[in-house]
Amino acid sequence: MKRLLPLGLVLAACSPSPEATEPKTTMLDPKPTVAQTTPPPTKVEGNPNRVYQLKDLKRVTLTVKGKPIRAWVMDTEEKNSEGMMFLTDKDVKADEGMLFVFNQPQPRIGDDGNPRGFWMHNTLIPLDIVFMSPKGQVLNIGHGKVQDDTTVAASGEFQYVLEMKAGTAARLGLKAGDTIPVPKL
Repeated sequence: MKRLLPLGLVLAACSPSPEATEPKTTMLDPKPTVAQTTPPPTKVEGNPNRVYQLKDLKRVTLTVKGKPIRAWVMDTEEKNSEGMMFLTDKDVKADEGMLFVFNQPQPRIGDDGNPRGFWMHNTLIPLDIVFMSPKGQVLNIGHGKVQDDTTVAASGEFQYVLEMKAGTAARLGLKAGDTIPVPKL
């Protein structure tokens, strides 16, 4: 009897439950309804990875060493955070850049004791990063590497930062001590 009890329990566990039934087949209407059709693809304007599309940003023309640079203006904390993320070489021309504007001068060293500056997270093109004083004087020019999270630090208190394609500052002859007039924004 002791040998049959485990066998009986195993057989009982393997048998179908009383409410189990055969699956039913449902016929679908061969003509799909509107809800069943896939909508046609829509054209996405701009860069789908960006919150702030270039076409929607304010632009200014800066004069850098006598040459015009058309710059998109990033004048809020949210815009500053996105910066040139996800832009490609074809999105930014040789005479274009991005001007970051802060409401007040930013200290060289943050409250945490670390140098203040910019990084290249999700940035797909190498950049020249030009830190400028509240009067537009170039403090230093950093060089950002593609997708590098290392801080490119300012050498002093800055209120503006101009990002341009890598090599643009050298091509224009821009150096520390030069001034880039920043229009009232």
